[in-house]
Amino acid sequence: MEDADKAGRMAARTDLPKWLRSDHGLGEIYRTSLFNKLVCLALVKFASLDPWGMGIEMEAENRVGTDALNGLPALFGSSLPETYELKRLLKFLRKAIKAVGNEENPPTGRSGYFAAEILACLDIYNHQSSSNRDFIYWDAASTARETIAKPSASVSAEKNNLSDGCPGGGIQPVPGEDPDWY
Repeated sequence: MEDADKAGRMAARTDLPKWLRSDHGLGEIYRTSLFNKLVCLALVKFASLDPWGMGIEMEAENRVGTDALNGLPALFGSSLPETYELKRLLKFLRKAIKAVGNEENPPTGRSGYFAAEILACLDIYNHQSSSNRDFIYWDAASTARETIAKPSASVSAEKNNLSDGCPGGGIQPVPGEDPDWY
């Protein structure tokens, strides 16, 4: 994503010109917490669940140094072990929220928008009675993921209240299932 405007802003900077900036590239170097980074990682992985909700989709065009790993997406398409890692990450984040409280900064800018989009997808899923609701959720979450994946030279510093965009409250425990999953 090279454009003249971005290149001009970067050339004019004297201090760390290639680092991500707030206020659409005009502000200070963008800083965030480890918690916020882990939340973003969990969001992307959660939005990457396959249409059956079992494995995390793998990209076939990823140019990793090992040819053997590049062939796995063609064979399997998604990875169940990655889903177990997502479960561990979500449980860790849940414990961290309980230990510290809910006052942690929510995701900002594009990450906050992405979180609100995924929560809206979950709300639709929770209120859907169609037999293909898994595919409907997957399609909506994949669209949100692809939209947010477009490169950006900067971030905005606006805060998002994630509870505003999701009347259903996000993931709803299924009656009779293990509540530790949620």
